[in-house]
Amino acid sequence: MEAAYAILSARGNGQFKGPIHVVTDHAARLQQLLGDAPDIYYLPLSAERKQAFIGPTGYVHRLKPQAIAWATREISHPGEQIIFLDTDTAFLHNIQPWLDQMAQGLVVLNECEGSANAIPNATRSQKRAGEFFRRSTLQVNGVWCPLDPATPLWNSGVIGFNAANVDWFDEATAWIDAIWPLLPIHTVEQSAFSAVLHSHCVPLVDSGEVVFHYHWFKEFRADLQAFFEQLGLHASYEERLALWPAIQPDVRVAPKKAFLQKPKWQRSILRRIGRNWTPLHYPWQT
Repeated sequence: MEAAYAILSARGNGQFKGPIHVVTDHAARLQQLLGDAPDIYYLPLSAERKQAFIGPTGYVHRLKPQAIAWATREISHPGEQIIFLDTDTAFLHNIQPWLDQMAQGLVVLNECEGSANAIPNATRSQKRAGEFFRRSTLQVNGVWCPLDPATPLWNSGVIGFNAANVDWFDEATAWIDAIWPLLPIHTVEQSAFSAVLHSHCVPLVDSGEVVFHYHWFKEFRADLQAFFEQLGLHASYEERLALWPAIQPDVRVAPKKAFLQKPKWQRSILRRIGRNWTPLHYPWQT
């Protein structure tokens, strides 16, 4: 559902006219959710390939750089611009600024969370990553590589890059394999990719307001369920495209965001008395 909604938003607010390629092990379900959407191409991910991408350690996010590298080599030629997005994203504005920045040689990433050793309001995992980067070196593929505690750590929900640089994702996989046994946290993939880009001195820019990455708004999955149930299986692609703004996550998240802005003690009391934040009504319910 997340992937289908992201695609609708790319065609809608994103105004993206080009082909969209989806790496998925649920192509039939995605086609059902999108209707007769044009210029959508599927790269079926077999169970065997998926397991190979995850690798023997079972770190599921190792799949990401492996899948990006595989898909890039399958669909593109060196010099072409590629934009990868996580499924939990929705376009708010036209994608053109990204394309302009990439044409200037920049790499577009979702958001910089801060340097490894100085992330504001760091979570426990981020603090562990900062401590890890204070090590002097890391052995990657038998080679000792320097670690820089000032490495900017980026959220990789968006990656806009040139296909000629697909080898970065192979390097990121090697870094993941080196880091994971020493730092088994779920954000190792982002730390590894950030380290690779930092080592290459790559010019980076954040994705700005073009897209909303709602990774911290898991409640939106209930909205997606309601949205696709409201559409039904027989709605045309045009009907789906017209209706998708009804549940834009940047709007749906407002009550939760307001609740989280309250002091922690106040949130705790409100939860205890059953006064947590309340989701917005759906337009088709009024």
